[in-house]
Amino acid sequence: MENWMQHIGKDWEGLTGQDLAGLLKDVDELQLQEPEKQNRYKLSYYADATANYSQLVDQIRRRLQSKGIAADVIWSIDEVNNLGLIDILPEHASKPHAIRFLLQTQGIPEERAVFAGDSGNDLDALTSGLQAVLVKNASQDIKNKAVKRLSNKQMTGRLYLARGDFWGMNGNYSAGVLEGLAHFFPQTEQWIKEALP
Repeated sequence: MENWMQHIGKDWEGLTGQDLAGLLKDVDELQLQEPEKQNRYKLSYYADATANYSQLVDQIRRRLQSKGIAADVIWSIDEVNNLGLIDILPEHASKPHAIRFLLQTQGIPEERAVFAGDSGNDLDALTSGLQAVLVKNASQDIKNKAVKRLSNKQMTGRLYLARGDFWGMNGNYSAGVLEGLAHFFPQTEQWIKEALP
């Protein structure tokens, strides 16, 4: 874990999430999320779900870049609460980068891994070239963006869109994950059968 922290900490020039919050305190559209949703290398905000998110994200990026900070600014929507969510992470702390770092340090080949997601903050991992599952309850917008990104890379076969036709389950949440695992690893269905009483 400390190796990972050292790896990503370089992007923030020794600063923490709390330090970065000080740099963004005058951005009126941002409301700091609860303390338990923050950590040393993660700064999270709420914003109006109807905000011009691309303009807001660009404003944050420019502010941080002017201080020499390499950050990934991720916008997503909490559809249940109708809130915009902004996560600020070190540039090298993206989900695909973290997954590949973990796989490499554990000696696990990429073809033995599957990522699953459902929202905008999962798009980079869903479209990174890793085997990935987009569960059925994901919004149509996320589905469209994921397919478009992978089409541009000619890698659509790396993403499975859960349909909800696996073992009578609906394809949402963990049901979609199981469906996707069975797609990439057909032996999953046998494992499930053996685990049932």
